[in-house]
Amino acid sequence: MGITDYVLTVVTSAEVGLRKPHPEIYREALRRLGIDAASAVFAGDTYEADYAGPLRAGMTPFLIDPCALHDIPAGRLRTLADLPAGLGIAS
Repeated sequence: MGITDYVLTVVTSAEVGLRKPHPEIYREALRRLGIDAASAVFAGDTYEADYAGPLRAGMTPFLIDPCALHDIPAGRLRTLADLPAGLGIAS
């Protein structure tokens, strides 16, 4: 999809011992990156875990929601390949 240059870390539930949307999994990702939540984006395909949870944590969320099943104000992607454009990065 051409996005690997933009992914700086991956945090799994197995590593943290908690599942999204528990706030600790987002805090661990931020810790690994050495950034605050306002500097982070989070993308995924599950509304609560990948959009609402990161939003509550202060991140900018992107939801892969090609059928527009969720009423979100911003950050909808058709596919993960749309993320660079959503970030304003020219491909």
